[in-house]
Amino acid sequence: MNLYKITNYKTNAQQIMNEEEKKQFFKINKEWLYNVQNLTLLKRQKKDNILFTSIAVLISVFLYLALCELLAIL
Repeated sequence: MNLYKITNYKTNAQQIMNEEEKKQFFKINKEWLYNVQNLTLLKRQKKDNILFTSIAVLISVFLYLALCELLAIL
């Protein structure tokens, strides 16, 4: 079940809703008056970015240490 953050452009009022509530809300209100963000997707993207950064740092450290060992042998 996805969570959505809905922000009114005029008043900047924010509401958190699930999919069913969002459908009901937009039956009554006009969608172009609101900014809709999928919080579930944003959370997943944040985790992916953290994982990618961690792996990149680990690979960089490994390559640096391997280079240091190579230079120590020479």
